[in-house]
Amino acid sequence: MDRPETLLNGWSFVKLSKIIQDLPSGVSVNGEDRSADPSEAGVLKVSSVSNGRFFPSENKVIRGTEVERARMPVSRGDLLISRSNTFDLVGASGMVKENAPNLYLPDKLWKVVLKDPTKDNLEWLLQLLNSSSMRQSLKNIATGTSGSMKNISKPSFLSIRVLRPTFPEQQKIAAILSTWDRAIELTEKLIVAKQKRKQALMQQLLTGDFRLSKFAKGTQTDFDGIVRIPAAVRRGIYPPSVQPGIPKLADPPNGWKRKKMADLLHIEKRSVRLEDDTEYQLVVAKRNRGGIEPRERLLGRDIKTPTQFEVRGGDFLISRRQIIHGACGVVPASLNGAIVSNEYSVCTVNGELDMTFLKYLTHSLYFQQTCFHASVGVALEKMIFKIEQWLMFPFLIPPIEEQRAIAAVLVTADLEIDLLNKRYLLLNTQKNGLMQQLLTGNTRVIPVSERKTDA
Repeated sequence: MDRPETLLNGWSFVKLSKIIQDLPSGVSVNGEDRSADPSEAGVLKVSSVSNGRFFPSENKVIRGTEVERARMPVSRGDLLISRSNTFDLVGASGMVKENAPNLYLPDKLWKVVLKDPTKDNLEWLLQLLNSSSMRQSLKNIATGTSGSMKNISKPSFLSIRVLRPTFPEQQKIAAILSTWDRAIELTEKLIVAKQKRKQALMQQLLTGDFRLSKFAKGTQTDFDGIVRIPAAVRRGIYPPSVQPGIPKLADPPNGWKRKKMADLLHIEKRSVRLEDDTEYQLVVAKRNRGGIEPRERLLGRDIKTPTQFEVRGGDFLISRRQIIHGACGVVPASLNGAIVSNEYSVCTVNGELDMTFLKYLTHSLYFQQTCFHASVGVALEKMIFKIEQWLMFPFLIPPIEEQRAIAAVLVTADLEIDLLNKRYLLLNTQKNGLMQQLLTGNTRVIPVSERKTDA
């Protein structure tokens, strides 16, 4: 940090060594590739601290007698700093908010010990370490020949100069910024809860396990809100984007029918003859059912694959090389007229299938398993989707009115999540602005005890 032209009354410009007495760390111990149970000892990963927060679940259980070598336990109130990580994350920090029994520091995490806790506040220091200017300073002093991992030495870290407010102002600054932290964390938890609820809704509405009241006849099963994950994914045999397993279809609920995709979808082949001087918009299907997004715009002469097809808004697009990873989606109206290579299948629906319903149906376990079983190849990343085979799989399809009602519920769930994400971004933007003002003294928060009163 550069020295300011003038210092505020009571503020100083000092090295971190004037604030920090020591930066003890733990030792490297052998661990297993799983988190420790509450009764087991665990060693923290560098990923346990990020963006000012501490994530106790980011640990590895310590093996057998190695526990005896673990010497630095963490406890509530500890401020931890990662001295080794990727370029973007090196120097990340977080504070332990709750007691973390049986968790120990590794050699790559420091614990901050202040010289005088009556002169400096750990919560303020945490906010300072996560400010944009400090994050840049930490990147500047990071060293290492590895392209992925960088390191920070204690001397380099402690030599960084910072603006140091008075102790009462440090406390006030920390209190204000922690209010934003709580709001950000609460919003983050709400987003996770809403996402889990939406996932459970999809699993049960798209299979008929739970029916909307308008369409339920006879005994109605209550919505349980439980998200079910395939065993092979839980065990880490496949990445989360891949859903293996044998596709099993239950009996159709009352009013639903078994229908083959071949009876619901039509494969379109709108061939495009590329012109050298014409610019074309390319698109890509994102993994994990992430939708259809624009790629680059290229002149016809620069497109290496001559066989191209036009897509239109509302088409259902499947990447035959990536569908086992969920690369499919509905083409948005903004990409009408874009082109794709012959490695994609372009489909339209008939009147018995609602496109928005199909968009959500792609998230169902059964849909993903049919894609897996309609793909052939000796390696996961080289499997090719056989659409003719996939089109013969039967699906449980509700009447079109119920399809639209289900889609409307899920669209509403997406809108709620989108609003929360926007709130989350806004809170972070507001906090970053506050940090810039408060940590530099551009905006003062002088405690009442230090304010002058008229005689």
